[in-house]
Amino acid sequence: LVQYDCAVDEARLKEAESRTRATKAQLEAYEKLKTLESVSDIELVMARETHEQNLALADQIKGRLKFCTVRAPFDGRVTNKMASQFE
Repeated sequence: LVQYDCAVDEARLKEAESRTRATKAQLEAYEKLKTLESVSDIELVMARETHEQNLALADQIKGRLKFCTVRAPFDGRVTNKMASQFE
Protein backbone atom coordinates (compact mmCIF):
# COMPACT_ATOMS: atom_id res chain seq x y z
CA LEU A 1 0.00 0.00 0.00
CA VAL A 2 2.69 2.51 1.07
CA GLN A 3 6.47 2.33 1.07
CA TYR A 4 8.70 4.92 2.73
CA ASP A 5 12.30 5.76 1.89
CA CYS A 6 14.34 4.09 4.62
CA ALA A 7 17.81 4.39 3.09
CA VAL A 8 19.19 6.08 6.22
CA ASP A 9 17.93 3.32 8.51
CA GLU A 10 19.25 0.66 6.11
CA ALA A 11 22.68 2.32 6.24
CA ARG A 12 22.49 2.46 10.05
CA LEU A 13 21.66 -1.25 10.09
CA LYS A 14 24.74 -2.01 8.01
CA GLU A 15 26.84 0.02 10.43
CA ALA A 16 25.34 -1.70 13.47
CA GLU A 17 25.88 -5.15 11.94
CA SER A 18 29.49 -4.23 11.15
CA ARG A 19 30.05 -3.11 14.73
CA THR A 20 28.41 -6.32 15.94
CA ARG A 21 30.82 -8.44 13.90
CA ALA A 22 33.78 -6.44 15.24
CA THR A 23 32.70 -6.72 18.87
CA LYS A 24 31.98 -10.44 18.42
CA ALA A 25 35.54 -10.98 17.19
CA GLN A 26 36.86 -8.96 20.11
CA LEU A 27 34.74 -10.91 22.58
CA GLU A 28 35.97 -14.23 21.18
CA ALA A 29 39.57 -13.02 21.49
CA TYR A 30 39.00 -11.96 25.10
CA GLU A 31 37.40 -15.32 25.90
CA LYS A 32 40.49 -17.10 24.54
CA LEU A 33 42.74 -14.78 26.53
CA LYS A 34 40.67 -15.47 29.65
CA THR A 35 41.41 -19.20 29.35
CA LEU A 36 45.11 -18.22 29.37
CA GLU A 37 44.45 -15.82 32.27
CA SER A 38 45.82 -12.96 30.20
CA VAL A 39 42.81 -10.67 30.51
CA SER A 40 40.95 -9.33 33.53
CA ASP A 41 37.35 -10.16 34.36
CA ILE A 42 36.25 -6.57 33.83
CA GLU A 43 37.71 -6.47 30.31
CA LEU A 44 35.81 -9.63 29.43
CA VAL A 45 32.58 -8.27 30.92
CA MET A 46 32.99 -4.98 29.03
CA ALA A 47 33.59 -6.83 25.75
CA ARG A 48 30.51 -9.00 26.33
CA GLU A 49 28.31 -6.02 27.21
CA THR A 50 29.54 -3.97 24.25
CA HIS A 51 28.65 -6.87 21.97
CA GLU A 52 25.19 -7.18 23.55
CA GLN A 53 24.60 -3.43 23.16
CA ASN A 54 25.45 -3.61 19.46
CA LEU A 55 23.13 -6.60 19.00
CA ALA A 56 20.33 -4.65 20.69
CA LEU A 57 20.97 -1.60 18.50
CA ALA A 58 20.78 -3.75 15.36
CA ASP A 59 17.49 -5.25 16.61
CA GLN A 60 16.07 -1.76 17.20
CA ILE A 61 16.92 -0.69 13.67
CA LYS A 62 15.44 -3.90 12.23
CA GLY A 63 12.25 -3.12 14.15
CA ARG A 64 12.11 0.37 12.63
CA LEU A 65 12.67 -1.03 9.15
CA LYS A 66 9.52 -3.14 9.50
CA PHE A 67 7.51 0.09 9.31
CA CYS A 68 9.01 1.11 5.95
CA THR A 69 6.35 -0.81 4.06
CA VAL A 70 2.69 -0.60 5.03
CA ARG A 71 0.58 -3.35 3.55
CA ALA A 72 -3.20 -3.44 3.45
CA PRO A 73 -4.58 -6.18 5.70
CA PHE A 74 -7.11 -7.15 3.03
CA ASP A 75 -7.52 -7.59 -0.71
CA GLY A 76 -9.47 -4.89 -2.47
CA ARG A 77 -9.48 -1.90 -4.76
CA VAL A 78 -8.74 1.77 -4.30
CA THR A 79 -12.04 3.60 -4.66
CA ASN A 80 -11.03 7.11 -3.69
CA LYS A 81 -7.57 8.65 -4.00
CA MET A 82 -7.13 11.70 -1.79
CA ALA A 83 -3.56 12.57 -2.88
CA SER A 84 -1.31 12.01 -5.85
CA GLN A 85 2.33 11.08 -5.98
CA PHE A 86 4.69 13.79 -4.61
CA GLU A 87 1.87 15.68 -2.84
